[in-house]
Amino acid sequence: MPDLDYYELLEVPPTATAAEIKDAYRRAVRTAHPDVGGTTAMFRLITTAYETLSDPALRADYDAGLVRPGARINDAWPDDLDAEAAEPADPGWGREASWDAADGRPKTYLGDPDAWIHGRRGLVVTALSWTVIAAIFAFGVVILLYAPEWLRPDAAGPDVLSWYGEQPVVRLIAIVAYVAILGSVWADSARALVAVHAAFALLLVGWVVAYWGIATTPERWWFGAGVLLWLLYNVLLTVTVYLSGVREEFATFRRESDPSEASDLTRWARSDAGARAVRVGYGVLAATFVFLAVVLLVAHGLIRPAAAGPDAWDIALRYPVAVAIVVALYGYIAYISIGHRSGLELVYVPVAVAFLAWPLAYWDLATTGERWLFGLVALAWALHVGAQYATSSLIDRRRPTPEWTR
Repeated sequence: MPDLDYYELLEVPPTATAAEIKDAYRRAVRTAHPDVGGTTAMFRLITTAYETLSDPALRADYDAGLVRPGARINDAWPDDLDAEAAEPADPGWGREASWDAADGRPKTYLGDPDAWIHGRRGLVVTALSWTVIAAIFAFGVVILLYAPEWLRPDAAGPDVLSWYGEQPVVRLIAIVAYVAILGSVWADSARALVAVHAAFALLLVGWVVAYWGIATTPERWWFGAGVLLWLLYNVLLTVTVYLSGVREEFATFRRESDPSEASDLTRWARSDAGARAVRVGYGVLAATFVFLAVVLLVAHGLIRPAAAGPDAWDIALRYPVAVAIVVALYGYIAYISIGHRSGLELVYVPVAVAFLAWPLAYWDLATTGERWLFGLVALAWALHVGAQYATSSLIDRRRPTPEWTR
């Protein structure tokens, strides 16, 4: 037996089965791979140990003491064994290692307590959590923007919350600022988000102190339900951000370990179905773009009530040539950005803020028909943005080496 014990290196007994050796290798590369904090030498050594012990013939020779550490196991074997023995040991611990699609690359870390996170169940849980978070967030936005009177009892006198309810611009700025702070989570700097949530927690405590005595029983129940919903939002946000981070680390590790291995979504994107989806995406983009262009150029009644007086939006729509130039410029940028990092968020975010501001400015002036027409325009815009990102992602995944994914 050579001085170096491959069984001890992989932490398995000499009687280990092929499956146990494979599991041990998958666990070992988690810490040995250079991309996750290990060293190249150790990674090569572990890979060499696995290749030796996973091959029945090589394992038999190794157990018989015929294989020395660092031997190039894929060279001529065993006819050149004497020539190999005459060479000095490779200081780099053998040949450059690579992942083997059938055996070496872990699809999930079997035996790992959090392995389910990397699999389909983890994907379903993460997607479901984000859906619930989005629903709670949308509900909160509706309350804070358009129904601030629900935040305080009817018997309450003038105070800070009543002032907040009378300031639509302040409410809109507060929501936009929170969304911007929420984005700090993805920049690994969530301290501002924690500060905002802590301040809101103090507000909830203050509600009990200030309003409990004058609130009716239904108002107290409503407040309690709101607190429970807010707590659920915080818990889900924390857990889901963690799950998403773990899944992203695992996906990055897989891509760097074996760049040639494509995900299920990427393989689907490269199929005929993916090609058809790209064509459908282009069709949806074209149809929604034409519809929105017509609205901006000639169908102003869909986005501005007839009863509205002179304002900034009215002034902007009086210059159709300038509007046409802006529309054409956006269309060109959107077209050339398909499949690339575009930076169109610089356009989409202000438009989203404008859509949120519409009910604050025009809801009381608009008729029921005008409100429905505005909803139709908002739906078309959301469909356009969704098609833009989905089509861009599909096109990128169809490349031999995707640059990014959405």
